[in-house]
Amino acid sequence: MRLKIQFYVLSCLILLLVEGCSSARKIEKPSPAVRYSAEIYAKKLLEYEPTWPAISGKAALFFEVDGGKGKKVTANVRIERGEMIRFSVAPLLGVEVMRMEISPEGLLLLDRLHKQYVQVSFEELEDLLQVHLDYQTFQALFLNEIFFPGKSNLQTSDIDEFHVKEENQGLWLETDAAKDMDFSFLISAGSGLLERCCIGMKKTSRFFICDYGTFEEFAGRLFPRRLSLLTEGGHNVLRFDLQYSRLSVTEAIGERTTIPSRYAKIGLYDLLKMVER
Repeated sequence: MRLKIQFYVLSCLILLLVEGCSSARKIEKPSPAVRYSAEIYAKKLLEYEPTWPAISGKAALFFEVDGGKGKKVTANVRIERGEMIRFSVAPLLGVEVMRMEISPEGLLLLDRLHKQYVQVSFEELEDLLQVHLDYQTFQALFLNEIFFPGKSNLQTSDIDEFHVKEENQGLWLETDAAKDMDFSFLISAGSGLLERCCIGMKKTSRFFICDYGTFEEFAGRLFPRRLSLLTEGGHNVLRFDLQYSRLSVTEAIGERTTIPSRYAKIGLYDLLKMVER
């Protein structure tokens, strides 16, 4: 039963990551004077963004659908910049039973218990869900970084591509540069840290929010040990919470997951049917 729950949690994580989003609240361009001071604030945030090659550690994962009871699992986490985001569940004496890997090619889920896998490219996901998501977006979300559609590395000059507005709670950066999505970021007025990212699908009521919390010192900067992902406006309300622990900066090894030849491939919809059972 425990292994079944762990498979359910990691499978549902795929649903959460590819679930539709919705337009965030529109932000009007502020006056030039306000824009100038806000840009300086935002550029400072970009200047201090880390360039870690990779981080690894453990994470407690919690998944909930439509306000239900929810499921918990502990996983090993490894994030290699530009290469992969990997969650590995190994509850029995360190023996891995489940692995989910996000790479520039798409999503891969290995079910070692049943010797099967799901592999979906971002192009396939876009065709299925009418949502354009890429590896850079996922990497930025898990590393607490600002991102811009079509750019792998932001420079301070890229702040000019955002609409900027100051509010009591902080600074909002927003762009509608993507063809079908809006992005907005909330920078705290008190700490100057990135506290929220909103991704919205244009002309729909669906949205995707990532909130950050519990900022602690890590490798020379304040880094959130907790993030919460929430989607609404689709068929289900999905929530995914992640609490990092024992994080460390490591060197990238660039070794992607190899699919064993004896594993059977199943489709995304087959996976969804298994999750529903």
